[in-house]
Amino acid sequence: MGSKDYKEIGRSMRHDLSFDADVDDSTGLTTTSNPYLRCIELSRARQTDLQDEFRRMSNPNMYFSLLRQIDENIKIYKKGKREV
Repeated sequence: MGSKDYKEIGRSMRHDLSFDADVDDSTGLTTTSNPYLRCIELSRARQTDLQDEFRRMSNPNMYFSLLRQIDENIKIYKKGKREV
């Protein structure tokens, strides 16, 4: 997924999901400046629970409820894209 996809998801949520990203060619992992997207990516890459990754980041400016909402909206968006 690219920046355009995340912007579309963000618009549907009324939340800014714009970001700067780099992809590590050796691992395929995306490094992003958006802390919510970074937490979701780390959780998937490490195969850890999203809440555990949220706690590990210990960012006082993040809210778990928003993180969970973003994660769910990404999953719904991806599922919709596969069905098209």
